[in-house]
Amino acid sequence: MLARFFQKSEPISFVSLLFLLFLIIVFSSFSPLHVVTNLPFIIHVISVFVFFAFIIFLVNFIIEKNHLTPANYYAVLLFILILGLFPSVFVISKISLSHLFLLLAVRRIYSLYSKKDILSKLFDSGFYIGISFLLYPQSILYFFLIYFSYFIYLKIINKDLLIPLLGFITPIFICFTYFFIFDDLATFYSIIELNIVFDILKMYTYGFIIPILLLLILLFWSLFLVFTKRQIFEGKDKSSIKLTIAYLIISIFVLLLNNLEIEETIQYLFFPIAVLIGNLFYLIRSYWIKDVLLYGVLLLIFTLPFLQETFL
Repeated sequence: MLARFFQKSEPISFVSLLFLLFLIIVFSSFSPLHVVTNLPFIIHVISVFVFFAFIIFLVNFIIEKNHLTPANYYAVLLFILILGLFPSVFVISKISLSHLFLLLAVRRIYSLYSKKDILSKLFDSGFYIGISFLLYPQSILYFFLIYFSYFIYLKIINKDLLIPLLGFITPIFICFTYFFIFDDLATFYSIIELNIVFDILKMYTYGFIIPILLLLILLFWSLFLVFTKRQIFEGKDKSSIKLTIAYLIISIFVLLLNNLEIEETIQYLFFPIAVLIGNLFYLIRSYWIKDVLLYGVLLLIFTLPFLQETFL
């Protein structure tokens, strides 16, 4: 039922996605044993919903505009479900804002395939990643995604490669100038400082083991089908899949560079995983398999907090 409903890109389907997002945010905003419905709670839910609804609009735009999956809402649905598996990301913080600006950069990076307005797209993607870097320094690694996209879509090397660097430096220079004028360079240096810490036990601390194992199984399944049935995809689609895999690899490194903040930085993985698993759903022809997977994830979203409260 769910698989058929989200198979086509129709307005009612997208509205349903936003409603599902709202339900998940409300559910994740209170303790399983303590329900709070006062004014601060309502304001929190509304603000978080508006913020993540904008991200959903952006994710849907990137996927549809660049044809990252066939014309359906599977990838967007999966993005929302993955959010629900990691409810700690439902906060408006520096990391979530950094992720937002990263998605704005990704929107321009994927659009390089059209070979139109290349200079502005290169500058914009570098600029957005520069802002993302100021909010969360580890996101500087995504700067390499610009050049990877440039090489797989345009397949040339020229002076245009300096444009992303100019875009990246621009917000950093503006930030530096601001703190220089107010004689507070110590704050600027603290903003751009890279803190690299690795602690594998953090995944267990935040109860991420079950959701991560589930996503790994689906991810490896999707990669297997994508590589074994790559003849189904056209040339541009193959390049986009390569770019998405590169996006995923960089996101893994970003996560590992400072996983003391894994409860929020885990969200950097969501877009490439959703796109890859979305293609898996396209390749799976049996609707009952898709429904079992979707209902299984939904069940896990609404039962995992109670299981954690009981057993952890």
